[in-house]
Amino acid sequence: MKSRQVKQLISKKMTNRKLGISVMLGVCDTDMERIHIKYDKDGSVSLNPILPILKKHNFEVHQIISWWFPNKNTILLIREPKKK
Repeated sequence: MKSRQVKQLISKKMTNRKLGISVMLGVCDTDMERIHIKYDKDGSVSLNPILPILKKHNFEVHQIISWWFPNKNTILLIREPKKK
């Protein structure tokens, strides 16, 4: 499944405007496919609802970044693209 489709699955489970949680597709290149989950610095987020999606599509949590977007924390999800 393409990373854009996986992002849509994650977005359906995670996006919550009231809590300031959003999902966006990161830069996808020949080395890595990336998805960002952004949430307010004062808030928190649980990844439990998307763990089956991450496992099924070989995405993993790479790091949590506090400086990338103003007033947001970002969870960076990555996977290595399949070799053709």
